[in-house]
Amino acid sequence: MKPTRESQIREAISLIWRNLPDGCSTFGPCPNGCKKLGRGTGPCLECAESELAKLTSRDIAKRYVMAVKEARRIEGEMMDEP
Repeated sequence: MKPTRESQIREAISLIWRNLPDGCSTFGPCPNGCKKLGRGTGPCLECAESELAKLTSRDIAKRYVMAVKEARRIEGEMMDEP
């Protein structure tokens, strides 16, 4: 059975969050051969963003990645508060 568009979008979203961890993690070569690093040697952030862009639009994918980065930055600030 072919994955639905929604399940493919959810997978891309999951990979984006995975590649922007909130703590220490290990990264290794992206299996897509792009020469970038992905968390746990899974697909890298750029490949995940590209996949999301194919399913939605380049603008939406870029904005989503920026929003996740901002969320992670805010989480870091909260943890640094006394």
